[in-house]
Amino acid sequence: MLSLALLPATSLATDAPPTGFGRWETTLRRCQVAQQNSATVSPYQGSCLNLRLNQNIEGLLTVRFLINADRSGREASGQMTFAGLLWHQDQPMQCSQGQCKPQWPMRVQVHTVASSAIGHGAFASQLPQARLARGTCTLEAHVVKCMAKGLAGDSYEASGNLTRGRWAGPSPEARGLKREL
Repeated sequence: MLSLALLPATSLATDAPPTGFGRWETTLRRCQVAQQNSATVSPYQGSCLNLRLNQNIEGLLTVRFLINADRSGREASGQMTFAGLLWHQDQPMQCSQGQCKPQWPMRVQVHTVASSAIGHGAFASQLPQARLARGTCTLEAHVVKCMAKGLAGDSYEASGNLTRGRWAGPSPEARGLKREL
């Protein structure tokens, strides 16, 4: 107990906001996603609306493509997410209070790919699926491209042209606020 009293007050203060993690998001032009797995007879192809980069800790990055409705109307939305580590020579995003700014170019060594689809009426049309995979994402100021292969031979690809990015803080749910319906 006495040792805590001897520590400087600044070492015990927690007023400084945490840094090193957060989110950045932008809309995409000419964005396409494709998934082909050994269990599916026909591959999935679609277009996407947004790109969201999440950095939970420096060096760990998730690259999420938010998918819009396909022409058949069977799937209203979904996402394809590539997660991995930044290459050692690339810089992590600069984050402050949950808002980040990418440091272009960035390359991610992909270790996991996840995908999910939401049907009409906001009900999941499939359970989220995460797979171990190997691949890369290349992120530049105007273009992003991800490719990965799963252990069972599944293939995942997504690419798009970036529009102007915007700083995106934590979602209302992450801040403990309930979303109104």
